Amino acid sequence: MKLSSWQQTPSPLILDQNYINTKNQVIKAERRVLKELGFCVHVKHPHKIIVMYLQVLECERNQTLVQTAWNYMNDSLRTNVFVRFQPETIACACIYLAARALQIPLPTRPHWFLLFGTTEEEIQEICIETLRLYTRKKPNYELLEKEVEKRKVALQEAKLKAKGLNPDGTPALSTLGGFSPASKPSSPREVKTEEKSPISVNVKTIKKEPEDRQQASKSPYNGIGSPTVMWVNLSRPEDTRERGSENPMAD
Repeated sequence: MKLSSWQQTPSPLILDQNYINTKNQVIKAERRVLKELGFCVHVKHPHKIIVMYLQVLECERNQTLVQTAWNYMNDSLRTNVFVRFQPETIACACIYLAARALQIPLPTRPHWFLLFGTTEEEIQEICIETLRLYTRKKPNYELLEKEVEKRKVALQEAKLKAKGLNPDGTPALSTLGGFSPASKPSSPREVKTEEKSPISVNVKTIKKEPEDRQQASKSPYNGIGSPTVMWVNLSRPEDTRERGSENPMAD
């Protein structure tokens, strides 16, 4: 329909992701319609009822009246009267509207539709709804397509906003509680490796002192490794000379 209105040649349908998404949306829309209708999809068509009622009114030989009422019945399928009224009421409304359009008198004392359990208010409401169908303007499919695309974009943005995402799919900063990734120059691990605690350095030096002492005690230049021997070895020969030559005049 859209291609014919735009005078374009139809192309084969591509079974891509857009086709799958459209198919899923149609299925969801059908489920919603069924839910609103209470899953009552059986409709009793009142076409046979029209013929039967005209036979009761002895008007079945008037082919113009029968055809006009039949045409109104077919056109009313494009309205919502079939889900609002009983088929007997719709049949009476089509006969009522056809008789008024052709100026054919019908029994009024009593009114003929009372015989079929219908009120005049319901008949007039169905007639108004059917006549309103002929006053509809031809829709502009280009404007409808633009409006549909606009609604799709708004719906997609609302879904992303509910998930905390931007329209481009990136996470929104508002959902992170004001946290900015660039607020810290480096990670905590890098800061810990760059900074050296003075306490840890002192502990390391203290732990290394006994090892140094053990290495010094194991040295072959220190003899057995006694602290006294180490002190003697560290004493200077000049001190022994001075002790031995103290006060030479005393001899």
